[in-house]
Amino acid sequence: MSNSRVMTYLTLTNARILKTINIKLKFNTDTITIGQILYMRKPTGTYKLGPNFGDDEVDNFILNAVKNVYPDTESQSQNILFDKQLEDLNLRVSSENTKQGYIAIYPDFSPSQLYNEYAPVIPPSEDPGTGTDPGVSPLEGYDSRLINFHIIENGYGAGLTNVFFNIFTNQVGILEKFDEVEFL
Repeated sequence: MSNSRVMTYLTLTNARILKTINIKLKFNTDTITIGQILYMRKPTGTYKLGPNFGDDEVDNFILNAVKNVYPDTESQSQNILFDKQLEDLNLRVSSENTKQGYIAIYPDFSPSQLYNEYAPVIPPSEDPGTGTDPGVSPLEGYDSRLINFHIIENGYGAGLTNVFFNIFTNQVGILEKFDEVEFL
């Protein structure tokens, strides 16, 4: 009797591109992987399956947010085309030691931009600290978001001290693009 199982191809709507962020830390003269962030993306007309993976702005935002804390971090991509690959990924995330990680996405304003935006709407006689509402915020429409996900620890979890990553951007529509990311 065989323990083999037939793997089935996923339909194009269920196929994914797995992105792995390898969080790396210099330790003495070596660089070690202390954790991994796994997320998946659906293939689209511009985000394609295949041997030549292209990273888009969302992938670059995520990678750069982690690199701001762990500069030696790298990413890699893999096609997920079979049901067994998805099962193995879910099993791995549920059975490995993980830490909760966070990415906060904020609007990116310099102090002078904030002053220029707020100063015209606050009457000179009103102190913003008094609790009086000078009207609608000029920053209305600039949203922020907190995304939580699992970080798989790779045996060196003690080196994984910071699990909070920030993204600052004023790019219109970027939050909706993050809705397409499936963190594992």
